[in-house]
Amino acid sequence: ESLNWEEFFQLRKQRRLWERLAALPCAMLGLGGGAAVFASLPIHPQQTFMGVDPIFVFGGATMFCGLLGFVVGPSVGRIWYKIGNRQLARTMDMKEAEFFKHVKSNRSDPSFSSASNPLPDFYGEKINSLKGYRKWLRKQREHERKGTF
Repeated sequence: ESLNWEEFFQLRKQRRLWERLAALPCAMLGLGGGAAVFASLPIHPQQTFMGVDPIFVFGGATMFCGLLGFVVGPSVGRIWYKIGNRQLARTMDMKEAEFFKHVKSNRSDPSFSSASNPLPDFYGEKINSLKGYRKWLRKQREHERKGTF
């Protein structure tokens, strides 16, 4: 089964939504798991950890667990999306590889970048439609044109 570009961009948008939505529950799981682990550890009031009160160390470690869950969340969302759409996963991966081949061949040379001429969307992450792709192409050409003069 083959996807046309409009369907691909629609599915890609849907996948990115799953990735973003999975970040919050994963962050809550990380925060809850960290809180459960660090709340169960004994705290000795006279003992410090590298000069810092253990309650602050445990609190920071709990927050770090939540942050780690938030960072891992999009990967979990992508896995959930692939499991939920098994029949399209392989086709989507093939189309994604083809899309990135187009992006790689049409993006501007990064050596043209400067403070006044920043590189626009190098990996094409913000492209969500054919219209967006055409706009991305125009920005790449404009970046190249500004960099050569």
